[in-house]
Amino acid sequence: FAWGFEFSNKRYEGLTAQFTGQKAIDDCNKHAKKKKLSGGECIFVELQNSLGDWSSGIGKNYLFKERQKREILASGRIDESDEMLNKLYKVIMTNPDFVKKSKYFKYAEKGKYNNEDFKTISLAVYMNYEKEILKLMLHPMLINFENEAWGWQTFNTDNSKLFTSWNDGAVAQCNKTVIRKKLNDGKCIMIDFRKVSKDQEPAFVENLLFNERKQRQIVAQNLNKNNNSEKNKVAKEIVEKESDLAELLEKSFEEIKSKARYTDKKLLAAYLESNEIILNDYRGNGKVNYQFEEEEFRRINDEGDILSVGKYKISSSGVVTLNEEETKFEWKLSVLDGVIDIKSDYYPFEGYRRFGFDFIYKNIAKEERQKQKEIKIAKQKADEEKKKQELLAKQKADEEKKKQELLAK
Repeated sequence: FAWGFEFSNKRYEGLTAQFTGQKAIDDCNKHAKKKKLSGGECIFVELQNSLGDWSSGIGKNYLFKERQKREILASGRIDESDEMLNKLYKVIMTNPDFVKKSKYFKYAEKGKYNNEDFKTISLAVYMNYEKEILKLMLHPMLINFENEAWGWQTFNTDNSKLFTSWNDGAVAQCNKTVIRKKLNDGKCIMIDFRKVSKDQEPAFVENLLFNERKQRQIVAQNLNKNNNSEKNKVAKEIVEKESDLAELLEKSFEEIKSKARYTDKKLLAAYLESNEIILNDYRGNGKVNYQFEEEEFRRINDEGDILSVGKYKISSSGVVTLNEEETKFEWKLSVLDGVIDIKSDYYPFEGYRRFGFDFIYKNIAKEERQKQKEIKIAKQKADEEKKKQELLAKQKADEEKKKQELLAK
C-alpha cells in the first residue's frame, strides 16, 4: 500500500480550512503512482494532534468518517436542510480569495460595472453541489471552498420581484471559464441575487441555493415517473379513442377563470433557451419534454425518443406558435404562475384552455436521458447474455441426454 502525510505547527481538533488533509492525500497519490499501484484509492485515515507529549500515538480514527461517507453516498441522501444550504452559501460567499479576485461585492455595492449603472446582479459559481455538502456533513469545520470559476449578470431594471434562477446569463459567463480551464468535476450553479441598495433602502439579498434544491427535487420527481407506469398505460388507452379523449380533456384542462402573468418575449426566449418544458399535452404519450433549439422544437419522451418535431416562433406579444406538420398550437406561457394557456384545432374545445407545466434545465435533462439510455443498453446486454447462457445450458443438457440414451442402448 501507499501513504502520505500532512503536518502543521498548530494543534487542530479536526480537519479545517487551514488543515484540510489534502496534502496527505496528494502525497499518498504520488507514492501510489511511484509504486504503480491500482485498484484502490487514498483516503484520510488518522489525525494526530498530540505529537511530542505523553499522549502521542493516540490519534483520531477517520475511517469512521469514511464509512459514514460511503453510507451517505449509497443512500443518495445528503443534508439539504435550510441550515446546511445557508452554511454552504456563507462558506462560498465569504471565501477571502473569491471576494478579492471576483470583485463581485465591490460592483454590487456601487451598482456600476464597465461604467454602466445597474439595479440588480446575479452570481453563478462552479461547484460540485453534492460533494461540497458531503464535505460539510462529515467535517463541519472544513470550510475551504475553492472557487475556480464564476460569472455574473447585471440588470438595468429592478427585477427583484420577478427574478428566477433560470435567468442564467451568469451561468453562461461562468461556463466560459470552465471551458477555458477544462474543469470537469461540477457545474456552474446560480448562487446569489441581490439588489443595489441606495440611501436608507434595506438590502435585498437572496440565496439561490434554495432554487437549486427545488430544481433537483423536480428532477427526482420526474425520474420516479415509472411508479405511475400503469396509470400512464391506462391514460394512453383512453386517449386512443376520440370520444374518450373529449371526456378526458373536460376533466383535465381548466377553463380560464383568472388572468395569468404572461412572460414577455425577451424573458420567454431566454427561458426556452435554457430549459425544457415538461407538459402532459394529452396527445397519447403522457408527460413529454418540449425542447427548444433556435427555431425548432422537439417533443421527447422519458427515454429520449423524439416523438415529433416542428418549428416555433415567438410573437412580439409573447405568444409562442408551434407548427407541427399540419397542426398548429398557440401557447401563452406564464413562468410565474406555472401555466400555459393553449389553443389548437387538435383538441375538441374552442379557444384557450389552461395546462399546468414543470421545467428542467436542459443540461440536467440531457444528463438524465443519457443515464436512462445507458441503463437501457446495460439491461439489453444483460438480457441477451442471459438468453445466450440459457441457450448454451439447453444445448449442453440436450447433448448430455443424447449421451445417456446412447449409453442405455
